[in-house]
Amino acid sequence: MAERVLNVSVISPEKILYTGSATYVKIPGSDGLFGVLYNHAPLVSEIDLGILVVTNGDEITNIYVDGGFAEIKKNTVNILARSGELASQVNKEEVNKRISEISSKTDKESLLELKRLKTKLAL
Repeated sequence: MAERVLNVSVISPEKILYTGSATYVKIPGSDGLFGVLYNHAPLVSEIDLGILVVTNGDEITNIYVDGGFAEIKKNTVNILARSGELASQVNKEEVNKRISEISSKTDKESLLELKRLKTKLAL
C-alpha cells in the first residue's frame, strides 16, 4: 500500500522554511484553524498570523507565519507566507526584550507587533 502523505512546502520571501512530507498539516486560516489530511479537497485560502503545525508521524514542526496563502491540490500543500520562522530559530530572550520595549505603546503598529511577538512566544 502506498504511503498516504502530503508533500509540503512553506516558503517566505526570505527563505524556504520547510519542505518535506507530512501526514497532517494544521493551518491558521483567515477564518480560523483548519487541518489538511491525505486526499483533501483542492483549496486556496488566505492564512493569518499564527502557528503552522506540520506533523509527519511522531515528528512535529511548528512554524510561525505572518499571513499569506495556502494552496492544497493533489496531496500537495504549498504555503506562501509573508514572513515566517521555525520554532527552533526563535530567540525567546530577544522576543521578551522587544515585548518589554513596546508593551506600553498603544499605536496600531505597536499593537500588531506585540501580537506577532506573543505568537512567536507561543511556539
